[in-house]
Amino acid sequence: MNSEYSSIGVTDMSLTYLFNKNPDLVKANLVHYSYLLKKVGIDFAEISINLAEYILLKSIEDNNMFPQFILRIDSLKELDVFMNSDKNTLAHYEYITMPLKVYMSYINKYLNETVERINNMSIVTQKYNITIEINLEELFTGKCNNNSKEALLQALMGLFETLQINIIPNSTVFAIKVTGDFDCYNTKFRLIKSFFSKHYINTIICPDNNCHTATAVAVNAITSGVTDICGTLTGLHQHSIKLPVEEILMAATVLLGYKSKGRYEFFQELKKLFEKISGIALPYNKPILGSNIFDCESGIHVDGIIKATETYEPYPPERVGLKRKIVLGKHSGKKALIYVLNKNKAGDEKQHIVAK
Repeated sequence: MNSEYSSIGVTDMSLTYLFNKNPDLVKANLVHYSYLLKKVGIDFAEISINLAEYILLKSIEDNNMFPQFILRIDSLKELDVFMNSDKNTLAHYEYITMPLKVYMSYINKYLNETVERINNMSIVTQKYNITIEINLEELFTGKCNNNSKEALLQALMGLFETLQINIIPNSTVFAIKVTGDFDCYNTKFRLIKSFFSKHYINTIICPDNNCHTATAVAVNAITSGVTDICGTLTGLHQHSIKLPVEEILMAATVLLGYKSKGRYEFFQELKKLFEKISGIALPYNKPILGSNIFDCESGIHVDGIIKATETYEPYPPERVGLKRKIVLGKHSGKKALIYVLNKNKAGDEKQHIVAK
């Protein structure tokens, strides 16, 4: 799922979250929202079956102005619906993702008739790329610190053998998406990535953010060779708090030196549309998206920014569609007062009084 625009492919899951909250507003703003996702550098967007049908109806699924859409299948019932579709409906989608439990449920239910079902399907001319989503805890039991490297390798081998059962014709399990809290999983994640790479299966990291470490984990994964990251705009998700995609996009550019593949000044427009659809007002100090993240009041901070903005700002505010603002308050010093007076073209006499 590696993007042609960068060595890091980024998948966003916010459309699924928003559709569950307000399907009518998502449909009304789908084109604009998808366009903005692409503008800020999102390569892929996960969508539910219901939204996928609407996207086909609107004929926007193959437009280069939007991210590549990934059909998400969350239950055995939805997989059955997909398996009975044709290339003009859900079977049109090339990329599919599903939890491991759905994949396993299908195998267990239809193990004896899998070949016959595949041969009778009407979608055999389409090639499918399947991503299997697993939580690290699904691979083994007990707490991570009590599991050995040998036990994990054994679990991975068992999983790999299961994935060789082809439940969809002309398909390939080409990626494993690993989810969960990664506080104590970094070593094991590297082992998972190394194992599946040997079998030409890509590894995608999709960290939970319950401990507020998801961005750091994703940065660590990228420096360890992971090339595909999955999260959701703002980090909000129906099942758990996820990696905020806006943070990893900026981190990859600012911290790791990757070339920007999007125009981050569109983040503010995207944020406002997210707030409109979700009905949630995001915190004013939220990294990247917050409206006041470049407001500065403290005297020493103002002095540093006036002398050299990079002292306190990792990137210029204009880069994310914002402006720097010096705020006067109880923490302000003389430098801030002089700056504000000068900006408002106050006379030299007033500035001289403040300087004293």
